[in-house]
Amino acid sequence: HIQPELSGDEGFRTAVAKVNSLQPKPDFVITGGDLLGDALAQSYERADMLFTLYSDVSKEFSMPVYNCIGNHDVFGLYEKSGVDPSHPEYGKKMFRNRLGDGKSYRSFDHKGWHFILLDAIGMTAERKYIGEIDQQQLDWLKSDLAKLPQNTPVVVVLHIPLMSVGAQ
Repeated sequence: HIQPELSGDEGFRTAVAKVNSLQPKPDFVITGGDLLGDALAQSYERADMLFTLYSDVSKEFSMPVYNCIGNHDVFGLYEKSGVDPSHPEYGKKMFRNRLGDGKSYRSFDHKGWHFILLDAIGMTAERKYIGEIDQQQLDWLKSDLAKLPQNTPVVVVLHIPLMSVGAQ
């Protein structure tokens, strides 16, 4: 939930320095989502600043970083943001473009383990979010898992539990 008003960048820098000092050094970092103080209800300028702040601080890690999307990382979803859904970075596009290498979910292999970062953020027609994994992603996941040798250890990371009580 990085935001400058609460010195979130300073706290994050402290955490980054601690991770960088660990011995042995971690091979990589996986984040769990909600990287930003909030992009749901923010203007483009505010969301842009928060994404830039997070990106700048995360570059201080001395190892690769794999970012999982959280609900607060979805840009302009709430109507009070004033953002039109036709905006080129609306919704998950800003995350994909800036932190996700063009994706909001992905997988990678490392030292015999398979890591899957899922996008568990559903967006409703009422411009709310729910915990959800859409069919396209489920199809991708099925295909991704089918490629693995049996007995491959798998780590799954997602922000919102797979079941929500209702829209937030």
